[in-house]
Amino acid sequence: MFWYNRKDLWSDRNNIEWSDWSTVVPHRIIGWVLNGRPVLAPPMCYNSPAIKTEATRLARDVIGAEIKRNVDHLNLIRKSYLFAGVIAGWESRLQDDSINPHVDYGYCALHNLGYSASNPPADIDKALEGVVRDWVTRWAAGLEEAGIARNRIYTHNGTASTEAPPGMPNPLRNFYKDAHPQVTAFNDHSYPGFSVFAGTAQGFSPLYKLLAANNNPPWGISEGTAVDLSDVFNGGLRALVGGAASRITMEQYLAAAFNRGAIYVNLFAWDKGGDAFSRTTTATSSLLAYKKFLKGEPLQEATAEAAQPPFASRSSDGLADEIRKIQSAAPPWMMMHPDGQSEAGSLLQKLDASLKANNVTEARRTADAILNLIGAK
Repeated sequence: MFWYNRKDLWSDRNNIEWSDWSTVVPHRIIGWVLNGRPVLAPPMCYNSPAIKTEATRLARDVIGAEIKRNVDHLNLIRKSYLFAGVIAGWESRLQDDSINPHVDYGYCALHNLGYSASNPPADIDKALEGVVRDWVTRWAAGLEEAGIARNRIYTHNGTASTEAPPGMPNPLRNFYKDAHPQVTAFNDHSYPGFSVFAGTAQGFSPLYKLLAANNNPPWGISEGTAVDLSDVFNGGLRALVGGAASRITMEQYLAAAFNRGAIYVNLFAWDKGGDAFSRTTTATSSLLAYKKFLKGEPLQEATAEAAQPPFASRSSDGLADEIRKIQSAAPPWMMMHPDGQSEAGSLLQKLDASLKANNVTEARRTADAILNLIGAK
């Protein structure tokens, strides 16, 4: 995303992405960078020969070589345990956050694979999924070639879920703009790492399922904390659909990782008085959990009650199903539509108030409005 200083590379149309078989994309759009303003360099073509060469050089001879030098120093002073690992990538993906208009790209990569307007791939998204996979693998391989052990190299996938939320018409391109984690998380040069923002024990279920399907390899949390993404966008969607009993503490969050084979947890974020991420990560109770972990004391996992699915059987009239659908679809929709966050947040707060007042009729009406807004009705 941030290669603006490499004009030597992005000034060549063969190194940047196209939105069709001939049109270059002038800027990559990321929603949280100056509210999606067109300020970034063009999106990179991951399989351009020049880009592949430079990525390998940086991974192996620059970044990897420097990490290896420091790992060797730790080994020399008998403190190798201080090196948890290196993360190759940052929620690696191809698509951006453009919405007005939405722009699909990747045609330069397809061109490099031998496709054309007269000879397109049978499934463009599957082909581009392979491009993302190869890009992640290239970085991991470069780090390994620098001398870093495979069991200390980890990917960073935006999600461990293998299912797109309701209302997402094109999962491979629009659900976190990512390739399927079964494809991008696992390769022969590294082990999997994920973003895990989980406010409930149930939030780890997709991750455990994916790991089990791949023989439970070493893994890590490359970005995350004990808060659901929905909390960040609307101030408590998880609380209203799950109730206090479903919340997990930071100790339980860490236990859900370290007691289940995780090598590391990279916590996000650390800004006193900041957003929901920071408030959770820097809370006094969280600091006590870190101290407990660092002392080597056992971490307590969530109780069976806390692991129950959110909003379990609280209504037989379909409202519970609608709220579960909102919980699944609203956070990614709000990430993709920053201009709609205010309206959605207001409706979610209204839904919260209706549920607390046990006003089922108004709650159902508001839930319908939310599902219509996010296209998940």
